[in-house]
Amino acid sequence: VSGALETARRNTCNNNLSQVGLGAYNYATNKGYYPGYLNKVGSRDVSWHVAILGNMGRENVFNNWVAGTVDSPYLEMYVCPSDNTAIGQAGPFTSFAVNTGRDGNDA
Repeated sequence: VSGALETARRNTCNNNLSQVGLGAYNYATNKGYYPGYLNKVGSRDVSWHVAILGNMGRENVFNNWVAGTVDSPYLEMYVCPSDNTAIGQAGPFTSFAVNTGRDGNDA
């Protein structure tokens, strides 16, 4: 049973990672460059996590973040179910790391 549960967790993690990859790809398709470590959105500097939200079908979270009505949401799509260090952490947390430039224009 535990093997089946871990397989399900691994599949969820792979699906989440695929969504993050597609979000970054869609961002690059729309902007002409991949998001960097810091990205100017309105008057705010946001991380790549926030910058790609609108390209992942999470426009509502993106818009709330830009408007300043939410500052540190916990988003399950950025966390693998088997990542015990990430589960239940307050605020933004991710199981994924990316290699980025300083900002989105560093291409």
